[in-house]
Amino acid sequence: MSPWFSKLFGKRGLSDLANELEGAVRDSKLSAMKLRIAENVLRESRKGSIDKLLIQTAFTGFPLSSDVMANMYINSAISSARKALRKVKFVRDVLERDYPHVYAGVLRGFVEPAIRALEEVALLGKVSVSGLSVKAEEADDAASMLSEAAELLRNAAKLHGE
Repeated sequence: MSPWFSKLFGKRGLSDLANELEGAVRDSKLSAMKLRIAENVLRESRKGSIDKLLIQTAFTGFPLSSDVMANMYINSAISSARKALRKVKFVRDVLERDYPHVYAGVLRGFVEPAIRALEEVALLGKVSVSGLSVKAEEADDAASMLSEAAELLRNAAKLHGE
């Protein structure tokens, strides 16, 4: 957080940071969901010799192959993971600076593994269909760790009287 931001809006409270983490949880879950959709689209396209999605979309006047549709979902999932990663890193930086005792005490064990998992999803390259499932699980794991961290932050905020 820059100095001018602090002057304008004041110090971020623990409950504000918990809300920010909740947003990261939503983005992580969204990323996992999009990866699972891409996986399902690719699995369905590999079943038959004809790309049914291409035929269905051709009738609407905008033909899209299953590979193109899956890539759209994958790119969107990467975007959601990056958005979640930005939020988590912001919360981590504020916690390290303003609440080091809270961060070092408990939250580091939840936040750092979540950051690593989201970085894996955000750096998603060319993966197999089964690899999409693994990345979706990583995004789900990050979401559950961040949800736990947000709950701990809310409890810490209550203890601090926020």
